[in-house]
Amino acid sequence: MKVEFWDLAYKRNWVTKEELKFAVITEENPYGEITPAEYEVITGDSFIA
Repeated sequence: MKVEFWDLAYKRNWVTKEELKFAVITEENPYGEITPAEYEVITGDSFIA
């Protein structure tokens, strides 16, 4: 699953929280790979675009 990849990438410091935001599905980015809720699970922070 893509969420597992992004979780691993974040934990291994391959991406920062700011970079991870580009993978979140939003109105501006309908082709993202994770939901705002998944972002929150991965980072422990609320998603704010």
